[in-house]
Amino acid sequence: MIIDELVEVSGIDRKSLRRILIILEFSLRKKDGSPTSFAEKFEIQSFEDLYEYLKEIKTNLKRDHEIEGFNGLTEMWKSVAPRAQYWIMETFGEENPRDALFSASVFTMRTFGIMLDNLRLLKKIIKMLDEYKKEVSEFVSAQKFETEDLE
Repeated sequence: MIIDELVEVSGIDRKSLRRILIILEFSLRKKDGSPTSFAEKFEIQSFEDLYEYLKEIKTNLKRDHEIEGFNGLTEMWKSVAPRAQYWIMETFGEENPRDALFSASVFTMRTFGIMLDNLRLLKKIIKMLDEYKKEVSEFVSAQKFETEDLE
């Protein structure tokens, strides 16, 4: 399974890596495989492009350019949170879109933190992600939202 190989190469724990793959995939592609508006707006075509975008956010947050860093995260959140919201609604049959959006926001922002904290480790697998993008998409498609995703 692709996740086991990625865990071994990256050193990122399985739970965190699962979350990261979901957010990366949601950032790049819509459910039908076409690019998200975020990916189009920032000309992000690959996981490597997305890694560079995240690296720039982290650099901005470290260099007293917090507003630019937060703006970058906000742009990414605007793309990811709605898809995560529908993912949660599908999984649980949640009928209240606001509750699902809140859960999606918590999941997304916590995962952003995990990604920024593990950026060096993420670099180790970025090229693999681009090579195995079909397998990553299939893995993410098979995932269901779990209660532990809010932890």
